Parts: sequence; structure tokens; C-alpha cells
Amino acid sequence: SVYFAEHPELDENASSVILSKTHTIVKWVAAAIWVVFILVSAELFRPLFSALEFWLTEPWIFGEFSLTPGALISFVLVIIVAFVITRAIAILIDGGVLDFLRIPKGTLSIISMVIRYFIVALAIAIALGTLGIDLGKFGLIAGALGVGIGFGLQNIFNNMVSGFILAIVIIFILGTT
Repeated sequence: SVYFAEHPELDENASSVILSKTHTIVKWVAAAIWVVFILVSAELFRPLFSALEFWLTEPWIFGEFSLTPGALISFVLVIIVAFVITRAIAILIDGGVLDFLRIPKGTLSIISMVIRYFIVALAIAIALGTLGIDLGKFGLIAGALGVGIGFGLQNIFNNMVSGFILAIVIIFILGTT
């Protein structure tokens, strides 16, 4: 809160959101440390950890595909962390924390959008890797998708790209006026 007191130009709503999110994270970390401390003190940590490790690594087999609960939890956690990071980036940039750089709002919005899309795409690739899915096979799917876009989905894909370009142009226009 000292940072926000020194920077009154920041959006009050953004500062309260950042402070409340930070407070929530600190509470959860403190609770986790407390639970581990209690389990270690009661000498229950090792047996519980062994049982949890066994459960998380026991594979579920679906035909030729096997999946562990640990891999599924990792998949979900990677996606959640990616969206939390993208939300934090949006709050920081839209809240005015980077206003000291004196970059126009439109440019900051474009940078934010590109970074967030990149993080989500990277997180999806990492999350699929945690499930044990070979990402090399997606080359075949990308090729088939390219042929589908070339023939049947050309109008839809053109509209999507046009919308993306319009969003960038509008951001530049809004940021320069």
C-alpha cells in the first residue's frame, strides 16, 4: 500500500484488486505452511506423502493411452497459473502501474494482448506435454487444418484475422488521440 500511496495517479480500483489478490495469496501460502508444520509435528507427513505419491502416480489406462492423476492435476494447474499470470498482466497494464514508462495506452494494450496470447499458447503446449501427449503429432493436425482453412473456412478465418487487425488499429487510434 506504500507504493500506491506514493503513486496517486494509479487507478484506485486496480490498486485495491492488486492488494486483495496479494493478500489472498499470502493467506493461502501461510495456511499451507501451517498444515505442513502440523503434519510434520504429528509425524503424519511421511505416511500421507507416501500415500499421496502412490495415488498420484498410479496410471489410469484407457485403451493404449494411460493417464495419471498427477498428470491431470498438473495439466489443470498449468492452465490455471497461465490464466492467473495473464490476468495479473492485464491488471498491471490497465491499472496504470506502467504509466511511468510514458508509453501510449494503445501500445501498452497491444503489448499486453500479444504477451497474454503468447502465455496462453505456451501454457497449452506445456499442459498437453504434462499429459504425455506428443506435440509432434500436431503437425499433421495443423496441416489438415491449413487445408480446411484454405477450402472451407476461408471466410471465417479472414473475418477472424480482420477482427484482430481492427482491434490493433482501433487501439492505435485510441492511444494516439
